[in-house]
Amino acid sequence: MSLHITNGDSAGDLMRLAGLPGEVLPWRDVLHEGPVPAEMSLEDLSGVRARFGASQGWGKHAEILSAFRIRDARLAAFHDFEEVILWFEHDLYDQLQIIQLLDWFSGQELGATRLSMICIGDFPGVRDFHGLGNLTPQQLATLYGSQKDLSAEQLRLGRRAWRAFTAPDPAQVQRVLGEDLAPLPFLAPALMRYLEEFPGLETGLNRTQRLILELVAGGVRVPPAIFACHQDREAAPFMGDSTFWNRIDGLCEGPHPFLSNPGTGVFEAALQKRLSDVRLALTSAGRAALSGEADWIVLNGIDEWCGGAHLVTGGHWRWDQAEQILVTARSG
Repeated sequence: MSLHITNGDSAGDLMRLAGLPGEVLPWRDVLHEGPVPAEMSLEDLSGVRARFGASQGWGKHAEILSAFRIRDARLAAFHDFEEVILWFEHDLYDQLQIIQLLDWFSGQELGATRLSMICIGDFPGVRDFHGLGNLTPQQLATLYGSQKDLSAEQLRLGRRAWRAFTAPDPAQVQRVLGEDLAPLPFLAPALMRYLEEFPGLETGLNRTQRLILELVAGGVRVPPAIFACHQDREAAPFMGDSTFWNRIDGLCEGPHPFLSNPGTGVFEAALQKRLSDVRLALTSAGRAALSGEADWIVLNGIDEWCGGAHLVTGGHWRWDQAEQILVTARSG
């Protein structure tokens, strides 16, 4: 019997509909958002992640924590299965889950259990492939049997990448990017995209924030349309809509918001199915940022996490897009 580990419920439901033999375990964690501190056990990290998820409005803390505990216990029982198959795709969301799992498995004695992976960036006949959730159950079933055994080299690389991602010094990610990442062919572009979510050197805005402002400035004012345009501009879309609504809300908050929203918060409107009524507009500070004359962090401060890096107003990291490098910055 096989244990099929995949990125979430959408792909997991497809696997069940496809009739794959074995058990499906959705991983369900948005690792590119919020704290992922270094050197924590899976159990302790799940506690951190549950608190963060509850703070984002993704569910009640007790329910999220319970789901993590059930997930982690099933993973720990992997010896019950003849084979563990990782089913993932090419985007940042999935690549971070992959390296977390590879780091964990690199510390286990596999015994007689086979560890393998299916990881794809496209599928024949599917245009604008975004992930396993794009496939029909029949299409997904054709992938079963194409899994490849994970090598010691892949496990080692996964461990190094995970430890760099969770390190308090994000420059470690840049050092990993200087290595040979061929054993995990989608990892390099995913990690580069992760670095672009650090505050930008010129305005303190990360890539997603800046694109949101540019779209609103161009007349795209309704959140679902903004999200659709954002997805179209990503080579490998990785961000779900709930995460995106929180990103928009963040730009509407603070002493000097860059967006104005005359109604309720975008995330709250989504819960009430009223997103089509929301109309966003740039503030004067938002317009100044797009012309390079205002800095989000100088005006509003920062207290957030990118992987294991805690960014605070007194000192933080910024992404220099022109030089493609992280630099340290001080503000406040």
